[in-house]
Amino acid sequence: MNKEKEFIDLLKSKLSEIKNELGIEVNINHVTDGFGSKSITLTAKEKTPEKVLERSCRAVGFTHNVIDMTFKGRGTESYKILSVNNRKRKYKVNAMCNKTGKVYGFPVDYVKKQLGGDVYINRIKVVEKLLNEKKK
Repeated sequence: MNKEKEFIDLLKSKLSEIKNELGIEVNINHVTDGFGSKSITLTAKEKTPEKVLERSCRAVGFTHNVIDMTFKGRGTESYKILSVNNRKRKYKVNAMCNKTGKVYGFPVDYVKKQLGGDVYINRIKVVEKLLNEKKK
């Protein structure tokens, strides 16, 4: 079990190096255990420009780009926001459970409430912007 965890941690670190070097986003989507063997699914895609992500988040009802933010769901589960889909009727926010790796849909109002509301999201984004400007 420890070797498998070490392998996945090593794989994640190598994927982050690839992400920084090539500008391609690589995610581990699903890890399954099928009768003694492990199966890992990876997806790779070019990063979407920040302006496009922010525009899609604003179209749904958020004030800023909320993709890659995490929030607590029911119980102790935490979710990472993967995408926002304006075409869906009710569950417009797709988020991945950090514990299981499964992707679920959530309503916009629920995610806003779990993130702390628009005021809290604005504060986080302003702090991130200031930190990015300081690094440059």
